[in-house]
Amino acid sequence: MEALPEKPSETDCCGSGCSPCVFEVYEKLLENFTAGVSYSAAHSNATIRHDLLSPLKYKPFLLFSVEKVNENSNIYSFKPVADSSFEGENPEFNSDDEICGFLPYNPGQHIIMTNSVEKIENLLSISRAYTPTSVAKMQKNCRIQFLIKLYANGAMSSFIRTLSINDVVFLRGPFGDFSHLPNSKYLMICCGTGLAPMISIIEIVLSDEYDETLIRLCFACATLEDVYFREKIRQFSKYWNFEAYIYLSNESDDQISKHSAHNENICSRKITLDVMKEKIFSVQHKVLICGSNSFNKDMKAFAELCGCNDIFIF
Repeated sequence: MEALPEKPSETDCCGSGCSPCVFEVYEKLLENFTAGVSYSAAHSNATIRHDLLSPLKYKPFLLFSVEKVNENSNIYSFKPVADSSFEGENPEFNSDDEICGFLPYNPGQHIIMTNSVEKIENLLSISRAYTPTSVAKMQKNCRIQFLIKLYANGAMSSFIRTLSINDVVFLRGPFGDFSHLPNSKYLMICCGTGLAPMISIIEIVLSDEYDETLIRLCFACATLEDVYFREKIRQFSKYWNFEAYIYLSNESDDQISKHSAHNENICSRKITLDVMKEKIFSVQHKVLICGSNSFNKDMKAFAELCGCNDIFIF
């Protein structure tokens, strides 16, 4: 039987205005428990490591890899540290240590990252939500990856720039209500790092030979350099049930023709209402949107003008 959720202590709240707050999450879990709904009902496998990643309490993770994507963006890979072995900011860590099972997040969900869980004088506690690009069940040793763009004056970006291999961050989650239903039809509309939730959903679909979900990805970027996971998208395009269209707002057709591969659909334009009308499968199918607030607002309006009602914004 599912255990009664443990009420967070006052020290579990970082005080930085996280949404959702640990106390809001606790109330929701308690409500589900009272109603007989298990938090892990959809994850009955005993190898799911709720002890390593929780929506109620920040857990320590160590950075073990940084992969440069472009001038301002990197893929950061982390591995959990068992609470019993965590002693301060720099515990001993071996990237080859084996951790059984996998973390309890699903494609499309997001995780909150913070720089500190202690109230330290003169240290500003910062937290931001990031969507894993990794698929939990495909990761060895409970590893988790994030595509993170670093901004010139961003508080969290400044902290992330200081990270070195084996440094600690704290993660809490997962959050988000998206749930993939096999044999669906998705029109994915995204820009920039808004590709992150789409990548993990695509991965889980294409890795299942019995899932005949159809996916059409429309990805908006400024230039060719800004096209994240470009090679991975090309590999995805070899599957019968996946199509990708890349729209570049600051790249000429001449440059695109010089630097694109034969199986890439790349053009110099923005995603407009006409694009939406052209690419949408059917008004009955789900539209997934992820980008900046203004991008999400515009794309949602376009989808509604096309008659779509099943719209999910990450």
